[in-house]
Amino acid sequence: MKRWSVCGFLAVAAVAGSLVGAEGTKGIAWKHGLSFQVRKAGQTAFTKDTPSYGDEVFIDRDIDKLVYINETGSIGLGTTAKIKEGDKVEAPGLYHAIEVRVRPAGEASFSGKDVKKFSSEVFRDPNTDNLVTSARRGGWRRRPRPALTLPART
Repeated sequence: MKRWSVCGFLAVAAVAGSLVGAEGTKGIAWKHGLSFQVRKAGQTAFTKDTPSYGDEVFIDRDIDKLVYINETGSIGLGTTAKIKEGDKVEAPGLYHAIEVRVRPAGEASFSGKDVKKFSSEVFRDPNTDNLVTSARRGGWRRRPRPALTLPART
């Protein structure tokens, strides 16, 4: 029973400490949510079975950056330079995909049996003009890119 009391005290102390530490901050605010489909390496088309992952986008007013966090806990930063105001949220658009092979240390050839294939989807968040790179390998990692002048698509 005493162990639970000590754990409870530590939890309350940690929460109180974080609130005291956050007194002088400007805070964060939720901006919008996004969903991304991410294909496996070698998969050329999106299907109903292609997994989807959710992201939430927050603005951190202390550093004037967007914080992207996905449902697996991966975090990335984006710029606020072109953020759109308002309640309308536009869905992300697929910009391009990348598939690469990676050799383990000491492997001379890309055709070796231990060479792994990785795929990434690059989406444009039209609400912020950030490029978001979403990679899938067992888990899921992503990293927003700063706003860029994107080439015209023909």
